[in-house]
Amino acid sequence: MQLGEEFRKKYSGFGDVLLNFLASLCVLEEEGAPVNIKVPATVLYKIARKTNLRTYLPKRLSRKGVADYVEALFAWLWIERGWRVADFLSIMEKKNLEEAIASVVLEGLRLLKSYKAA
Repeated sequence: MQLGEEFRKKYSGFGDVLLNFLASLCVLEEEGAPVNIKVPATVLYKIARKTNLRTYLPKRLSRKGVADYVEALFAWLWIERGWRVADFLSIMEKKNLEEAIASVVLEGLRLLKSYKAA
């Protein structure tokens, strides 16, 4: 399974907003105070490598390009799989932010593989 440029273009814009919103909710749950979180591309790149998402992406991508695919995966789960805030938070809760995002990426990859195979 390979994720192409069309996947990134279609989903990464909304995914960026969604991921940062969910990250802010996770921190709010943990700290009890509202915050505005922007997850850095370097963190998303690290998560992509840790979860092996990088192996499904085109070669020669910048760190920002790889981060776009992490964001796109979040949007794909929302748009194509019908996930809502509660679905994301049930996977993300009680973890540090990096682990929480990685958990969603792993579940998203599992679902994407079965979706592509069907």
